[in-house]
Amino acid sequence: MTGASSGIGHEMAVKLAASRGHVIAVARRADQLKHLARQFKYVEVMVADLTSAVGLASVEARIADASLTPIDLVVNNAGFDA
Repeated sequence: MTGASSGIGHEMAVKLAASRGHVIAVARRADQLKHLARQFKYVEVMVADLTSAVGLASVEARIADASLTPIDLVVNNAGFDA
């Protein structure tokens, strides 16, 4: 779930985690993600800026890593600054 630190992305992450779904919460704001992870057992946090090549590559690597919890759904909800 990209954009998980606020708004629709945060609310969707909360709903999925509350239903015991494993959520990988991705956003730039570490403080908000840590709060989400403290609330729910099944939340994995990734601090990443998806406007940077490094941030995007880290999320892509996590998605492709077959040794970790598999990903069934990607919600690309990250906003952008105009």
